[in-house]
Amino acid sequence: MLLMAKQAAAAMEAFEHRFYTLKDVPGAFDNSVAENYIQHNARILSGRGNLIEALSALFASADNTFDIKRLIVDRDTIGNDIVVMHLEATNTSGNSSSKTTVVDMYRLQGTCIVEHWDVLQEGSASAINPLAYF
Repeated sequence: MLLMAKQAAAAMEAFEHRFYTLKDVPGAFDNSVAENYIQHNARILSGRGNLIEALSALFASADNTFDIKRLIVDRDTIGNDIVVMHLEATNTSGNSSSKTTVVDMYRLQGTCIVEHWDVLQEGSASAINPLAYF
């Protein structure tokens, strides 16, 4: 299991660098994501091609940046290899800046991403909790 976790971690670090830092959506997804990928985001259809189409414009913009804070590789209760990424997405378009906290959860088969869930929380100036997200 330790070897599998190390392989999964290395594959996901390469994926996150290519996807979130280099913003090479087609390259990251063609290299790391199954063609019949299952998507649980209500605004994006399943399938690698649909994902590339939905995310390419968002990631092409220099106004959008993504800062990975945590990458966790583990197994769920039924033995699936799971990767959780906790990140901060920033948009600096126009005269303002907005931040969104994102948790992306991926299910792997070997080192290939086959399924994805996400949770997004927009930053808010009206937040009453003084604790930082990260």
